[in-house]
Amino acid sequence: MKLILFKQVDYRDNDLIVNGINENNQRISFLIKGAKKPNSKSAAYCILGNEYNYICDQEDIIKMHKFKGGELLKSHHHILDSLLKIACFNCLLELTDKLCKEDEIITDGLYKNLAKALDLLEKDAHELLVLALFMAYACEQLGIKPAVDKCVECDSDKIVALSVEKGGFICQNHHESNDQLYKNIELLKQFRYINKASFDNYEQLCYLDVSLLVINCFNNFLNIHGAINLNSYEFLTTIVKSAIN
Repeated sequence: MKLILFKQVDYRDNDLIVNGINENNQRISFLIKGAKKPNSKSAAYCILGNEYNYICDQEDIIKMHKFKGGELLKSHHHILDSLLKIACFNCLLELTDKLCKEDEIITDGLYKNLAKALDLLEKDAHELLVLALFMAYACEQLGIKPAVDKCVECDSDKIVALSVEKGGFICQNHHESNDQLYKNIELLKQFRYINKASFDNYEQLCYLDVSLLVINCFNNFLNIHGAINLNSYEFLTTIVKSAIN
């Protein structure tokens, strides 16, 4: 079974339960015994973000399997070379965890998009663009995709701000004091482009210097409209702000 690991949980003294997403966009769990023991051979098959081919029985019947061996298909160890990459990596994995539930497929293309995001994060230097595209994908899958063509209140194309509460772009007549990206044309364009794009358009968007303010808007959409609170997001904001300063 091919899968990408996105979460691990301590189990008993020396064991781990790892969670992965398979090619059918299903959440699959494995119990890996002895993974926390010193010099454990199975520890090499528990690294988050890596893609493995696990050996298991009855994969069509149950969702919890006992680990019986495997093969490493792809490693993303270069993500650990940068604190910003690590911060974005943590957000990607936590968001994946929130998107897929036991015995329920609520997302289309989760495996493919996570794999693409990790590959780009591994080799490239546009970390916030990668995270933004994955967040935009998550919003679309959750049915909370922001409206970025016209004012959500009156269909005017004279946009001045983004209202997360109202679900999209707002004109001057409907602007309120708590609206975001107010009169920041460049950031409003960034937010629109990313919402219109996918990872297929990544190369065309690499010129964008994605702002943390744009990432904040996606995070707020996920929180307010998708009831998703990313615990790892605070670390990302700390890293980005420290880099700016």
